[in-house]
Amino acid sequence: MILSIDTGFDILGLSLIKEDLGLVFSVDYRQLGTFSENLVAKIDFHLKEYQIDKKELSAIVVNKGPGGYTGLRVGITTAKALAYALKIPLYSYTSLDAMHYKHRFYLKRVITAVNAGRGEAYVKIFEKETSSDIKLIKQDELSKILSDEDLLITKNLNVSHKNHIDEKKSLSLEGAIFAVERNLKEDPFLLEPVYIREN
Repeated sequence: MILSIDTGFDILGLSLIKEDLGLVFSVDYRQLGTFSENLVAKIDFHLKEYQIDKKELSAIVVNKGPGGYTGLRVGITTAKALAYALKIPLYSYTSLDAMHYKHRFYLKRVITAVNAGRGEAYVKIFEKETSSDIKLIKQDELSKILSDEDLLITKNLNVSHKNHIDEKKSLSLEGAIFAVERNLKEDPFLLEPVYIREN
């Protein structure tokens, strides 16, 4: 069983998938208060609900950002501690890759973007089998790099585009499948988050 944690934004997302990537559960929580007060309790609750012992976990997956400072810190610290204590692999994914994953078969360019604060956005461009590095740009420059055929997927950004998806859900499920399929293993001692700067 593979447990996935997403605390990158204002939603706590937890997913549990089997080694063959079959879904056991995927849940989102909004307005829970602080992640530090709720994350471990919610993990314990859902594992008990499905009668799964933590020792049955074979891997942990976590969103490493870009995302909010406090949420990412809590999610990554919890993921590292679980992976280390259970002696199981730790995987990670970026928010921008997970946002693209379920739209990966779109025939034109896909551009993913998240609010970076201070009028800026973190952006990644996907085209056929290639993708750009994560770029930090001014939000008002986003429209300059978009064509009408591009698919724009955003999180926490107020933009307008012909082919636009405003991602409201957590990224725990797509991120888990993406990270495991790509074998994106991390060293628990070296994994660092990609923070969104405070406004």
